[in-house]
Amino acid sequence: MSSFARGNVAPTALMTPLWIPQMLLPVGLSVMTLFLLERALLQLGIGGQR
Repeated sequence: MSSFARGNVAPTALMTPLWIPQMLLPVGLSVMTLFLLERALLQLGIGGQR
């Protein structure tokens, strides 16, 4: 990530490193993908019974 390499921070009093909020998008997409994969497998009857 270029924000991490460049040391970019938010223009606020906290000066939060920008890579922290930018990581929320790929983490959230990964969690959602796993959830949708689980739902699809359960719908197809491949997953175990719940």
